[in-house]
Amino acid sequence: MGIVIRQSLRNTILSYLGIIIGYFNVLWLFPAVLNVEEIGLLRTILDISILLAPFAQIGLSQSLMKFMPSFEHKEGNFLVFMLGTSIASCTVVLLIIFLFRDHFYSLFDQNSPQVTQYLLLILSLILIMVVHGILEAFCRSKLDTVIITFVRDVFFRILTGGVIFLYFMDVTNLETALRNLQIVYASGVLVLSFRILLKHSIKIKWNSVLPDKKLRSQIFKYSFFILLGSGGAIIVGKIDHIMLASMVGLDATGIYSIAFFIAVVIEIPKRSIIQIVIPLISKAFNHNDTATISDIYTKTSINQLIMGLFIFIGIWANIDNIYLLIPNRQVFEAGKLVVLIIGISRLIDMGAGVNGEIIVYSKYYRFNIIAVASLAMLTIATNYLLIPLYGLNGAAMASAISIFLFNLVKYVYIYSKLHIQPFTFKTILVIVIGFLVWYLSKWMPVQANFLLDILLRSAFITLVYFGLVWRLKVSPDLNLTLESFVDKFRKKE
Repeated sequence: MGIVIRQSLRNTILSYLGIIIGYFNVLWLFPAVLNVEEIGLLRTILDISILLAPFAQIGLSQSLMKFMPSFEHKEGNFLVFMLGTSIASCTVVLLIIFLFRDHFYSLFDQNSPQVTQYLLLILSLILIMVVHGILEAFCRSKLDTVIITFVRDVFFRILTGGVIFLYFMDVTNLETALRNLQIVYASGVLVLSFRILLKHSIKIKWNSVLPDKKLRSQIFKYSFFILLGSGGAIIVGKIDHIMLASMVGLDATGIYSIAFFIAVVIEIPKRSIIQIVIPLISKAFNHNDTATISDIYTKTSINQLIMGLFIFIGIWANIDNIYLLIPNRQVFEAGKLVVLIIGISRLIDMGAGVNGEIIVYSKYYRFNIIAVASLAMLTIATNYLLIPLYGLNGAAMASAISIFLFNLVKYVYIYSKLHIQPFTFKTILVIVIGFLVWYLSKWMPVQANFLLDILLRSAFITLVYFGLVWRLKVSPDLNLTLESFVDKFRKKE
């Protein structure tokens, strides 16, 4: 876990730099420049593209991670094969979508007709995201994760902010600004491509690009199962935004997307950790090393819960102050309860550890099809039921219910097959610490200046929370990292 902590720390620093940029974009620039419907349109275009990309890619990025150890001296050949196959499959999917575009239009004609004007933009973004996903998977398989975090969390957000700023300066109109998203995501493909060529020095033997027939069969079989799993997971993450646009309108999607962004900051540490542990889990399964998998499972659970709960407390204790930062906040404050519900759902997911990754990279990966397909159907059903009743809050509740049940099923399944589970007494201890710190923060006097209030309240939460976590030795890994940081600081003095 040492390598996990070190690299995840670097990724987390980059991620939170991205969060600062993202907060500026989503909580200030977008509401200041775009009206609520335009924000909803931007979010819907991106979410549809992100939702459809895994189906167009047919699970090949995960297969690249799974089978890369079999191509130890032929990484370039394997990368070319996976890129070519994914582009071919994506082209077929895009043609199908285009031929049946009337069905796509019918989803949005009534409540969000603006979306139907951007089908070609969505299709081009899907292709770009498919290629980007393969390149990301290659970098991840080489444990080169910092570049992935930089592109996703910093580079994309800077360019997207630039696109909206040009619209603000009247250099472009809204349609041009949205279509410039193609340039944003294509630039990410170029960055990853140059990184791979310059750092990893891949060599390609064109006469042996194709894997042998038996291995190709294994790759496609695995990809098929993973497609259903990863596609279902993306449905769970994105369908609420899309169904809000379809069933209510772009204004609701705009409000929801702002609240959703505030809440999902909680899971940033998980993204950083997962990028590192996936290759370790894959390697452990290749060596039938269940002890290492159990260790990763437990440590990721407690470390993710510690970080996620800390961020959640900080957000909810400052929620009124956060909305004071947003231009036209009276419109967007309707999403406050969404922040709470989505935040709790993300805490549940983080506390469950890397259960999904353990299943996907084990011999039981086929179970992922049943679990995720069931989850996707449940998510769609609960959204259809709850959105008409509760609107924005209904979409958030549907997401929370689905995530809780999904993690419960994965927990039970892993325990039944591998006889490992991630929870200990320290899990309860972290929750108690978190509740105590939140309760104490409520008694702090409210400052007249809301920025000062954020600063003082956040400082109190940070010192008390991490002081208790460190003193009670909840996480040896976190204690080691904190002590190492303090030692380096003292040496500089």
